[in-house]
Amino acid sequence: MENQFEKILSRIPDVRLITHYPASALTSFRIGGEIAYVLYPGTEKALCGAVKSLREAGMEYRIVGRGSNILARDEPFSGAWIVTKDCCKLHFHDHRAEAECGVSLDSLLESCAERGLGGLENLRGIPGSVGGAVSMNAGAFGTQFSDILTAVRAYDIQADKVVCLSYEECGFGYRQSIFQSGRYAVLQVALRCAVTRTDLVRSRMDRVATLRGASQPMDLPSAGSVFRRPAGNYAGKLISEAGLSGVSIGGAQVSEKHAGFIVNRGGATAADVRALIELIRKTVYEKSGILLEPELLME
Repeated sequence: MENQFEKILSRIPDVRLITHYPASALTSFRIGGEIAYVLYPGTEKALCGAVKSLREAGMEYRIVGRGSNILARDEPFSGAWIVTKDCCKLHFHDHRAEAECGVSLDSLLESCAERGLGGLENLRGIPGSVGGAVSMNAGAFGTQFSDILTAVRAYDIQADKVVCLSYEECGFGYRQSIFQSGRYAVLQVALRCAVTRTDLVRSRMDRVATLRGASQPMDLPSAGSVFRRPAGNYAGKLISEAGLSGVSIGGAQVSEKHAGFIVNRGGATAADVRALIELIRKTVYEKSGILLEPELLME
């Protein structure tokens, strides 16, 4: 029998609902237990309405993009995941772009390349969404997503209203932003791209893809870099020097190709990954005196 929450959701236009769906199918780690409700809003209004309805129902929820930086819990989750992938409109006005939160980074980069617009080529291959890239201020090879961002349209969950935040109001730093506080849901970003040539943009993107393929374990499920870069050093280097490359707990393994990654060799659980993270932190601290801080979002 349809419960009260499902009745409420049925009154919100443009929201698809799936019940009892595994988080492992929604994350790049391929790890996670069953989620009671998975919501796919198709518009900005639907996303805001879904968040409001969940809060009013007193239900725990997560807002998720492509699930590329998440370690979901092994246990069933009785709340809801709001998956933004259907909020994927992308518009260009000369050298400026407006991208909804569910647009994938690779789709954004490809669309920019077609128009001879650059600035984010170094993010090629990051399997995330625009919303996640804003929240984490995603970066690679010296480039951060915030480098060409001018404003963010967001839903202020506490105030129940849509706001436009300037770059200065977003609190960007290394892998951080105001959106990690949980107060805001990213809806859309405004970007100012560099005007260049399509062939140059594609050349840079291809070079980054080659570098990423040569240095990172792209052939196995993972959530990207597990730890933040410590000041004056690199997490992968410290982990390797601590003798942890290739070390496994259950199905989780420190990548032999890049020690900053933990990969799912098959059947890994969240508990395996958590135990391996703690082993890495403890061992690296004992060897170097540096305590690594996770970049991965852990439920």
